[in-house]
Amino acid sequence: MPLNERDRIEILMMIGVGDRMRTQQEVCRLFHEMHPDREPVSQSTVSRIERKYRELGHVRDAPRQGRPKINENVQQDVILSALENPSIDLNIGKSSVSNIFKKVKYHPYRVRLIHELAEDDFDRRTEFCEYMMDHNNQNNGFIANILFSDEATFFLNGHVNRQNTRYWSQENPHWMQEYHTQHPQKVNVWAVDLLEDHFLCSFAGAGYHVYIYDIDENQIENALEDIKYQLKTLEKDGLLRGTRSAEEQHVLIKGTTSLEEAVKDAVLVQECVPENLELKKKVWKQIDDVATPDTILSSSTSGLMPSLFTEDLKNRKNAIVSHPVNPPYYLPLIEVVPAPWTEPEVAKKTRAIMKAIGQTPVNLSREVVGFVVNRLQYALVNEVVNLVTDEVLDVADMDKVMTDGLGMRYAFLGHLETTHLNAEGFENYCERYADVINSVSKDFKPPPRYEGPAVLEIAKQLEALVPLVEIPRKRQWRDLCLSKLSLLKKEMAEQYNESEKL
Repeated sequence: MPLNERDRIEILMMIGVGDRMRTQQEVCRLFHEMHPDREPVSQSTVSRIERKYRELGHVRDAPRQGRPKINENVQQDVILSALENPSIDLNIGKSSVSNIFKKVKYHPYRVRLIHELAEDDFDRRTEFCEYMMDHNNQNNGFIANILFSDEATFFLNGHVNRQNTRYWSQENPHWMQEYHTQHPQKVNVWAVDLLEDHFLCSFAGAGYHVYIYDIDENQIENALEDIKYQLKTLEKDGLLRGTRSAEEQHVLIKGTTSLEEAVKDAVLVQECVPENLELKKKVWKQIDDVATPDTILSSSTSGLMPSLFTEDLKNRKNAIVSHPVNPPYYLPLIEVVPAPWTEPEVAKKTRAIMKAIGQTPVNLSREVVGFVVNRLQYALVNEVVNLVTDEVLDVADMDKVMTDGLGMRYAFLGHLETTHLNAEGFENYCERYADVINSVSKDFKPPPRYEGPAVLEIAKQLEALVPLVEIPRKRQWRDLCLSKLSLLKKEMAEQYNESEKL
C-alpha cells in the first residue's frame, strides 16, 4: 500500500532533528517494527521524503486548490499536526490556525536564529572593527555613505526563510536544528589512493565542492567510480554523513587534469601523494605556483615534518599537515601539524574545516618527528615485536592482548583518562604505580631493526591467520566493524550525557 501523507509525517518524526537524527536504516527498521503488517519502506523512500521536506517544506503529493472549510475534522487535523510536526503546512489560513490553537491554549513561539561562531570569527570581527574605525577617522563622512537595512529575506539551498516562522505548542519545545554555511566552498585533493578516496567523501558530505587532480585521466575515472560505489554503499548501510544523498554528494566531486582548474578559488588543497620527500617538494612547488595567497596548503603525510617540504614555498605561511588515520571515514581523528612558519590563523581555519566535515582534529603546538599517533603506535609495536621475537607470546595471542583487552578499553577512553579511572584520579595513580612503571620500563629493550629472521617469522604467522589474498576482504570487515563501533560510541556518549542531566 502506498504511503499517505500521515505515513510520511510519521517517517519525518522518526528521522528526528539535530543531534537526535536517526539514520535511514534505523528509520526503515523502526517503521517496520511499528507496522509489521505493512510492506517495509526502503532507504531511498526515506531519503526522498526527507529531501522533499527540506526542499518544499511539506510532504504532500500536490498542493490542494483552495482552502478547506474549518469544521471539526479540520480542527482535529490542525491539532494532530501540531502534536506530530508543527512545521507541516495544512493549507489553512493563518488566522484560522491561530483561532484553533488558542481554543486549546496553544501559544506561538518564535524561532530564534543563533549563528555559531567559527574559531577565527573573533579575529575577523576585530579586523572589521579596526577597518571601520580607520576609515571613519580618515573620512568623517564614511559612515554616512553606508546603507543600513533592518531586515532581509534570504533563500539558500532551497531552505525557506525562518525570520517570521512561529511554532505553536502548549509549552516551549526548545527545538534546535543545525544548518551549514551559506556558500559551499571548494576543496582540491591531489591524487587519490587507498586512504584519501574515503577522506574526500567527508568533504562532499559537508557540502564542499571537491576537485580531484591527477595527471592520469584513467586514475581520475577509476577514483570517481570507486567513490560513487563507496557513497552508495554508505547510504545503503545508513552510514552516509550529512543530509545529502549519495548521488547529491557524488555530483559535488569532479576530476581534472588541469592544475589551474583544480586549485582555482580552493579554500584548501589536500595533497595525498606517496611518502617521498622529493616528490612532495615537486608537487608543492607546482601547487604553490598557482595557489592564491589565502588557500590552505595541507598535506596528508603521516611521517614527514612539514618544514622538510614547505620551506621554499612563497605561500609557506599557509602550509600545514592534516594527517588522517586510516580509514578516515570511520576513524575521525586528524592530526593538524604546523610548520615553524605556519600562521596560527591557518591552523585555526584547518581545525574548523576538519571539524565541519565530521573529523576530530587535534592541533599540535609544533611539529615533532612522527607527530603523535605514530609515536604512540611505534612505541607499542616496538614492544610487541620484541616480545614476539623473544617468544613470550605468539602472533595470535599477542593480538588478543589488544583486541580482547586494551583495545576494547581504549575504544571509549583515552590512555590518560584510563589511568584517572584506574585509581582515585591521576595523582593517586602515580602514587600507586610509579615504582612499578619505572621498574618495568627499565626492562624494555631497544627498538627492533625490523629485518631478518624475526620479520619473516612474524609475517609467516600473520599470513597463516590472514592470507595475503584475504587482505581486501579483511579490510572490508574491519571497516564494517569500525562503522558499527562508531554508532555504538555515539549512542553511549549520548546515554552518558543524558545521565548527567538526571
